[in-house]
Amino acid sequence: VKKRDGVELSDEEIIDFVNDFTIGVIPDYQCSAFMMATLLKGMTAKVRTLSVPERGQARAAVDS
Repeated sequence: VKKRDGVELSDEEIIDFVNDFTIGVIPDYQCSAFMMATLLKGMTAKVRTLSVPERGQARAAVDS
């Protein structure tokens, strides 16, 4: 909702969203809605940086 309304997400919110999607907590359609809101409202450099996991980080989230 925050992204849809043009409000910038906190670092923690972005990281939690990416991690939850990676491990299957967030369904594909909800991720698609977030991506559409991001496309329409714009993406800051912070979102681009935080949404791309470092090598091994996504796998570590799945394993935990």
